[in-house]
Amino acid sequence: TGSLPTDFIDMTGKKQVAVQIVNNSSGVPANWGFSPPDIIVSVGTTVTWTNVSNFIHTVVTKPGTNPPQTFASGILATGTPPGTFTFTFAQAGNYPYECSIHPAMIGWVEVK
Repeated sequence: TGSLPTDFIDMTGKKQVAVQIVNNSSGVPANWGFSPPDIIVSVGTTVTWTNVSNFIHTVVTKPGTNPPQTFASGILATGTPPGTFTFTFAQAGNYPYECSIHPAMIGWVEVK
């Protein structure tokens, strides 16, 4: 299930938040990642993930966790236009997520 990250970026003042799926030059913990990976948003905020990396990805609630809502994108393609996935968080709680193709790619949305 994982423990709560400590490096959240507070975005509670925004109704629309963008997260990019990017190439990770260090390769740790994966060759790709979410940017920013860990965010705090308000109930009603819409988050859009955009795949600007060089490989296909997904965005899914982390298996084995029990968030108030679950989400699962299809395959997010590379190229132009890039693949995107949008989800509106209607309930407060913690939402750990990952790429189901690359489970080392993890992120977290805390909804207040």
